[in-house]
Amino acid sequence: MNIGDLLRAAFLVTWRHKWMWLVGFLLSPQLLGESIYKFNYLPGEEIPWEQLLAVVLLAGFIGVVMFIASILINPALILAALRAQRNQPVTVGGCFRDGSEYFVRYLLLALTWLGISLAVVIMLVIPLLIAAVIHLLLLIVVALFFVPVLIAVAVVIYVVGCFSYRSLVVENLPVLDALQRGYALFKSRLWPSVGLAVVALLITLAISVPLTFLVLIPQQILTQLAGEGTPALLVKYGFSLLISIPVYGYLGAWNSNLWTVAYEAWFVEAGPNDTQAPVMTELL
Repeated sequence: MNIGDLLRAAFLVTWRHKWMWLVGFLLSPQLLGESIYKFNYLPGEEIPWEQLLAVVLLAGFIGVVMFIASILINPALILAALRAQRNQPVTVGGCFRDGSEYFVRYLLLALTWLGISLAVVIMLVIPLLIAAVIHLLLLIVVALFFVPVLIAVAVVIYVVGCFSYRSLVVENLPVLDALQRGYALFKSRLWPSVGLAVVALLITLAISVPLTFLVLIPQQILTQLAGEGTPALLVKYGFSLLISIPVYGYLGAWNSNLWTVAYEAWFVEAGPNDTQAPVMTELL
């Protein structure tokens, strides 16, 4: 299947199973319109530490919720998309029940991948910090090299992670074997995988960015009508939430289903080939 076929297949799977929209939003709880993160600061002013702490705590809380939700939801969503693609029965209870069997391994894989990602990012960011301390011009020169590297590394980490998680669920592999398999599969489909990631990102931005600006207008009107204080905030963000759940919920589920459909088409339906390295247990 080419990228167009994968996009269409993922669209159909996500459209037919509306419950995926809700779990997709739980995986990526974002709001269209005005951001809930408020940090008003201009250079030269005193840093509002209380406001900064509130933003950091809120972001940290949402990050923890997203991480826990991903561990609980992703295996079920992968199984649901896989079964839908194979024309097998798809039930919410059945997918979550079967997906719970992968909880411990999925958690270990997520923690391992998070550690690897943080270590790589820190190693790449350190030269930027050193350059910033030395001289602004040096920072610009170093950034011209390291920013593209950071983007490339982020794409590799994301795609290998997508394949590793699906190797764990689809092929029922142990954690280390899933990591090794994910990297091997990425190498075997290097450019199609990168192309799929870029196209998926562009589609997501093409939908979410214009809608964000469109939601801002009625948001401001409702805020003016509701007045000040808590009622105004409830009206503003309640309106945003009603629109964000189907939009970001669909996009979140669609992105997950897209990589499951790609995994099925590229590595399962196509059958084994000599570009796929053996898993670690086979090497041992």
